[in-house]
Amino acid sequence: MIKNPRLTPNSVFLNRQLKLSTSPLAEDPQIHNSLREEQGLYNNLLKVCLLQCQKIHSRQLFDEMPKGLGFSLRTGKIVHAQSLKFGISSKGNLGNAILDLYSKCGHVDYAEKVFLRLEERDKMAWNSIMFIYSRNGFLENVVETFGSMWNRGVLGNQFSCAIVLSACAKLMDVKFGKQVHCGVVKMGFEVDAFCEGALIDMYAKCGYIVDARRIFDGATDHDTVSCTAMISGYVQVGLLEQAMRVFEEMRTGGHMPDQVAFITTLNACVRLGRLDDACHLFSQMPNPNVVVWNVLISGHAKGGHEGEAIGLLQNMIKAGFKPTRSTLGSVLSAISYIANYEYGLQVHALAVKLGLDSNVYVGSSLINMYAKCQKIEAAKEVFYGLGEKNDVLWNALLGGYAQNGYACEVLKLFLNMRICGFQPDEYTYTSVLSACACLGNIETGVPVTFGYNQE
Repeated sequence: MIKNPRLTPNSVFLNRQLKLSTSPLAEDPQIHNSLREEQGLYNNLLKVCLLQCQKIHSRQLFDEMPKGLGFSLRTGKIVHAQSLKFGISSKGNLGNAILDLYSKCGHVDYAEKVFLRLEERDKMAWNSIMFIYSRNGFLENVVETFGSMWNRGVLGNQFSCAIVLSACAKLMDVKFGKQVHCGVVKMGFEVDAFCEGALIDMYAKCGYIVDARRIFDGATDHDTVSCTAMISGYVQVGLLEQAMRVFEEMRTGGHMPDQVAFITTLNACVRLGRLDDACHLFSQMPNPNVVVWNVLISGHAKGGHEGEAIGLLQNMIKAGFKPTRSTLGSVLSAISYIANYEYGLQVHALAVKLGLDSNVYVGSSLINMYAKCQKIEAAKEVFYGLGEKNDVLWNALLGGYAQNGYACEVLKLFLNMRICGFQPDEYTYTSVLSACACLGNIETGVPVTFGYNQE
């Protein structure tokens, strides 16, 4: 008999189990008992599924890797179905393995059902359900689940505490975070790297930077996790110099900064106007991503280094990175300031090539650029070519008309804006009143200021 090379031992095992489950022999007590004894094989198979799921680093990549994920889920569901049939799905390690599989694959509903069916919920089970809640943004559920775990007498571990502290940080729930902190101290986890980093992050994000620093100073080892949390906390409250000092301390202490630490510190450099330091830091990054390029380009554009911002865009493309709407918005802002029409056309062509020309943010940047280059017809073409319009787009074209002396066009566009149901803001009124002043029409300007027209 020729063996199918694509048929793995796992699939052979599953096929045998499926055939047994659909045959009269499945009711035989002897076979039933033998299947119970093979619970360990189910666990091993689920580990294979989990390994496949763990190769997929985020839910956004699932569509790009459907075969691997599909195999894991299908196989996992088959194992789950078999274990349900023979009454072993809620027992011990197998129940936890099934829960962990659904948790890693992001199936909240399935994970909840498995969790509620478990005969005994240990730390692993509670951590799995909290993990999936946290990963999918159900932060209140994380806090509630942690409370239920404690009320049932199950003491969490350092991972339980880290998960719930992360949820408290995002919810800005410092009150519950402090309760968890007490539990961390009682269980002796205050020296654990995960808990230290989570506590620093929680206090910093809730605005308790002094408490965050106290925990940081009390840490036995300032590792990458705790340093990154402290840097992020300082940047969040605007203490940028302190953030950079912690970054330098981390490097002199022999710890390699991670991507988050690099990006956060780079952002601090940019906000302080220390662009040379930012570029030096950028050159030291092992694998700069699109976010890093965008921070650097934006910093140069806002800092009055328009030529450098444009040059960075060119370098970014040469390095194989695809510009985003944020990238193009920053570069177009730089081009607007120097009114370089040729560069503007090139970036517009790039936006079309990338399919970003229909984006509202990019569209408003293009309108501003063309208006600053005194190409008002091109600005109009961009405006009317966009299907979706918002206040920013209306104000961009109104400002463009006003800057170029098209006072009558400003008033016409303002009327159309009101007819379309958009409410004017301070930027709208600035353009309209500028047009009225240009026309010497004070009678029109006064009612416009109050947002209505008088005949």
